Amino acid sequence: MNKPELVVTSNKKAKSVLNFILNGKRRRLLVEKDRTLLELLREDLKLTGTKLGCDNGTCGTCIVLVDGQLTKACVTSASLVAGKNLLTIEGLGTVKKLHPLQKSFINRHALQCGFCTPGMVLAAKCLLDKNPKPSQEEIEFYLKTNLCRCTGYQQIVEAVQEAAGIIKPNQISNSWKTVGEDEKANFNVIGKSVPMRDAVEKITGKAKYTSDIDPGKETLYLATVRSSHAHAKILKINYSEALKYPGVVRIITAKDIPGENKYGKIIRDQPVLTNEKVRFIGDAIALVVATSQDIANQVSKLVKVEYEVLPAIFSPRQALQPEAPKLHPKGNILYHFKIRKGDIEEGFKNSDVVIERNYQTQHVDHAQLEPEAAIAYYDKEKTLTIIAPTQHVFFDRLNIIRALGIPKEDVRVIQPKVGGAFGKREDIYAQIHVALACFLTQKPVKTTYTRAETFLVTQKRHPMEIKLKTGASQEGRLLALEAEIMGDTGAYASWGVNVLRKAGVHITGPYKIPNVKVDSYAVFTNNPFCGAMRGFGTAQAAFAYESQMDEMAQALEMDPIEFRIKNTFKKKSLTATGQVLNSAIDVEKTILEAVQEFEWTNYVKKPSEDGKRYGKGIATIWYGIGFGAGIEDHGEAIVELHPNGKATLWVGTVDYGQGSSTIFCQMVAEQLGLRLEDVKIVHGDSANTPNCGSTVATKQTYITGNAIKAATDKIRKDILEIVSSEWGVKEDQLLLQDGKVFLNNTKKSISIKEVAKLFEAQGKPRRRQSIFKGEQFTSPLDPQTGQGNAYFPYTLGTQIAEVEVDTKTGKVKVLRLVAVHHVGKALNPQLVRGQILGGISMGYGFALSEDAKVVKGVPQAQDFGKYKLMKSSDLPDIKVIIVESPETTGPFGAIGIGEPPTLATAPAIINAIQDACRVRIYNLPATPDKILNALASENENQ
Repeated sequence: MNKPELVVTSNKKAKSVLNFILNGKRRRLLVEKDRTLLELLREDLKLTGTKLGCDNGTCGTCIVLVDGQLTKACVTSASLVAGKNLLTIEGLGTVKKLHPLQKSFINRHALQCGFCTPGMVLAAKCLLDKNPKPSQEEIEFYLKTNLCRCTGYQQIVEAVQEAAGIIKPNQISNSWKTVGEDEKANFNVIGKSVPMRDAVEKITGKAKYTSDIDPGKETLYLATVRSSHAHAKILKINYSEALKYPGVVRIITAKDIPGENKYGKIIRDQPVLTNEKVRFIGDAIALVVATSQDIANQVSKLVKVEYEVLPAIFSPRQALQPEAPKLHPKGNILYHFKIRKGDIEEGFKNSDVVIERNYQTQHVDHAQLEPEAAIAYYDKEKTLTIIAPTQHVFFDRLNIIRALGIPKEDVRVIQPKVGGAFGKREDIYAQIHVALACFLTQKPVKTTYTRAETFLVTQKRHPMEIKLKTGASQEGRLLALEAEIMGDTGAYASWGVNVLRKAGVHITGPYKIPNVKVDSYAVFTNNPFCGAMRGFGTAQAAFAYESQMDEMAQALEMDPIEFRIKNTFKKKSLTATGQVLNSAIDVEKTILEAVQEFEWTNYVKKPSEDGKRYGKGIATIWYGIGFGAGIEDHGEAIVELHPNGKATLWVGTVDYGQGSSTIFCQMVAEQLGLRLEDVKIVHGDSANTPNCGSTVATKQTYITGNAIKAATDKIRKDILEIVSSEWGVKEDQLLLQDGKVFLNNTKKSISIKEVAKLFEAQGKPRRRQSIFKGEQFTSPLDPQTGQGNAYFPYTLGTQIAEVEVDTKTGKVKVLRLVAVHHVGKALNPQLVRGQILGGISMGYGFALSEDAKVVKGVPQAQDFGKYKLMKSSDLPDIKVIIVESPETTGPFGAIGIGEPPTLATAPAIINAIQDACRVRIYNLPATPDKILNALASENENQ
């Protein structure tokens, strides 16, 4: 047999010949001794299905199989595969012939963003090769080294069970159900759990994320010089020695910026490159552009910055002191939101029970598995093109053109596949820097952050201090609520204004309270800046108000279920902002469904044994979708029916794994009577799609979905008019489905393709465009009283958790959890279920483990070994119940579901901990040491 051709794999000096088998083919390569297996695969062999998520083997995205053994490629030397058999995701199956595991992952909706999927699938293969019929517990334990931020693991476990033959492909899991379905609704595509449109790409490793894309041979690489101080004046930037380093092309500072040196969300207060003052550790000061990422990273350490260190502020309370230094020209208070309803003093005066408590939440990182990355290059039309994980391509373009001082027509921003977002990608990171470097060098520029850099410099969930005082009558009626919310917005504004407004509006919970006083503050500090994150301020609020509801029920000696139902919103109820609730409101339905499924009434605690105690806890939440408060909130869609009977949809939304592109295509197929595979979508491209605003705030199903519905309504009407005219029948006698128009109760039909050809002859356009304005249902809130229509529509939910608390170690184990969420109409039930499960996993971490541990402005948790996400081995027994009650203003009755499931999990767990061992945690996360300290204090007080 002939030896395979010797391939030199990099520009570095070759050290040794490496012979091995890769995906069934013999390979012979000349590689460096210090090359990692991941570098060999991704950089040399261009097999980008294996991902880099963590740099240190703690996330599992880089897993491959070497001689059938699970191997973490990012921490394995390439030389160790010599003479061995290496399998990557590219060798497992093909698009035309998927491996059984790949099929089951698609069938069970066991992937969302897809970044973790290749490693997860290969780990599952390794398990099944060793243990063909594993138990559920064995699956959960084996996959614990593979992190997934999106799915919540339950669907992954089911996929492995299906591949193992433990459950059948068509077997419906008993871990979820839908209730309240509209039996009169007769849909063909809507309401069906079709797979994600890009599932095959993701499951085979063909999906391209930013760092997977190769811009070409002339590509330069970028690293950022960042502040090492939380607050300081910049006196001098010296990069003379750095410029001499071989491979350095250019070093860029603020003086090189041709346009405005600022960007931001609502307020543009963040410098592209700071040249006067740094406000947090990680502020960008200079850019090193070099011929490789390694050189750029090394040289960034050679740039010397001289500072005058200034006093730093690390808490909102400190920032509000009269002697505190001003971090921004207008002071340290970014925003103060107020609600004034009724007579708060009279409300407390008439209350028989009054409770006042303080709650505190932590810095939480989105911890998406794809690190930040960006590419910029000039295309054939000389348009500056930026590719980056983002949640709003038009926002990115706006800030880039302002920084460069060029018209918007000269810049194009494209969303590739995105490895998780959760609000993180709302803000700009590397994309504005690569755009600047490309503009100045006229060369393609690429950068990829390390995991530590991503943890250090990207925005977080707002930590909040919440003082909450509530009063109720002896009969259990809430009479008054007073709240002070102090949000640490960090160094820059980002979404701080909207987050603290939303927290302030939602702090009452879904309850009728006649007298309300709220003061919600967004305060600047020198901590990492904070912005949008799943829940948008309401997760922190829910932890406080649902903990308080349990305390009130206990003080009143009432069952917490009875107390909640007595006070819940009903349709036409009045909120604290004076808004009459006209949307689909049935809070009580979610409570009763959860209570029934959990068997709350008949619940008996397991007897305590060996220091382990058991308890149950409930939490009920509400969430207003969209920006609210009268803020412009548009969705826009273009739909074209082609002469071949197929359709294309153009929307500016971003699909980062939540499945919006799939649902939007279902809408078009349903409306036009097409097969789903005959609908194409173009999205997330500032040059080719309309602006649909940010993909955030659980709004796109409702906002852009309504625009799609309106655009397709016009085409559908034309189809019906044409056919009814041709056949001489009434429009209501016609049925559109499977690519045809049928005459009811007959076999007569005509293809949509044939109908499309008649459009021109009858003077009807095949392309339609519509805009939906979500702000029509909300209004600006009065700056003094907060009165107005805050959000619309609202989603609702209830979760009940059972926990085991080990009083010897303080460790909490969530045993089971029932999650009931009202969604309007579930357009794709399995995608809805996936969002609920993913939200629960994030809420689990918020409650028990996740903490960036910011100390003097520095996140101490900068890898997945220290930042503790929920793992598959933590997975409780979860039952998801989707409550349908169609929203009349929503597309097909839908509202949305992305964020709300995160809200209820933490308070349900915290309330269950209190029920188990009679101590309450007021400061998240509820770590073992906090629980042990609370138990010790409780014992001392007895």
